[in-house]
Amino acid sequence: MQSASQPSQPQRKGQEQPEEQKPVNIFANFHLRRIVKENHGQPIYRCCYNKYPSMMSGIAFLEEIDTSNIYATLSEQQVNFYDNEHCGDHLDIISQFTVKPKPGRSPKSPFKLVTCTWVRREFETVLAVGDSDGCIRLLSLAMSKETDCIDTNSDVTTTPISIVELHAHPIDSELLFSLMSDSTVQLWHLSARRCLCIFKTNATVMDVHSKGYAFVTGAADGSLAEWTIPSSVHALDKKAATKFTPIQSEDHKVHEVSLDAGTGKCATVAVDAVGGEPNTLRLQLDGQK
Repeated sequence: MQSASQPSQPQRKGQEQPEEQKPVNIFANFHLRRIVKENHGQPIYRCCYNKYPSMMSGIAFLEEIDTSNIYATLSEQQVNFYDNEHCGDHLDIISQFTVKPKPGRSPKSPFKLVTCTWVRREFETVLAVGDSDGCIRLLSLAMSKETDCIDTNSDVTTTPISIVELHAHPIDSELLFSLMSDSTVQLWHLSARRCLCIFKTNATVMDVHSKGYAFVTGAADGSLAEWTIPSSVHALDKKAATKFTPIQSEDHKVHEVSLDAGTGKCATVAVDAVGGEPNTLRLQLDGQK
């Protein structure tokens, strides 16, 4: 055994000496390419790239066209579309929408656009926009117009419920989630213009699983809940969706099981069900969610 003080073995002939690793400053190659000032003079509430490819008709099949270069911004009453690939290799505006409130609305509350999300549609690029009146507006970039307006408050006779967030279903192009200001989550069929599910939650934020079978909500008290989407709402055509009886989460049963984590703390797991299917999993430790 060599002692710690014994010199190391001499380098063999032809053996390369390892080079010293130096940190590389990747930001040294970054530079400001363009500043865009929008003309509305209002805050930008949301901006998002289009992550869904458009389906274009080929000779004998549908071909996916990459539209990830399209970028949208949302302000109080204006939506701007940008392209960062075909406008001289920099970000530049390609279209603009000014969205007006629906006719006959009450002027007591101010109108503004709240949120937006891209939706997967065949033969066109579509942005879904939610406003403070609870309307889901579909803006077609290819047709340069608003193609539909779904009023989520059509059955509400009191104060309209505003939309907080919109999320497209990652697989089914007809499904769209809307988180409302009353903390409910609604699942809409776009072509049928019909609400398929209403989830009674205490959510302030939400996101949809990448495989589309569930979504997660976060609440003001710091709790999280995972909600399973009923399988009966998937792959519905327009005719079937029109006749579909909406499912409400208030028609569920709650099953609670106490668990001992071995640390002297008591955990309670509550499993809800919507439409007879497992729905929500909540974990509570010592009375704290």
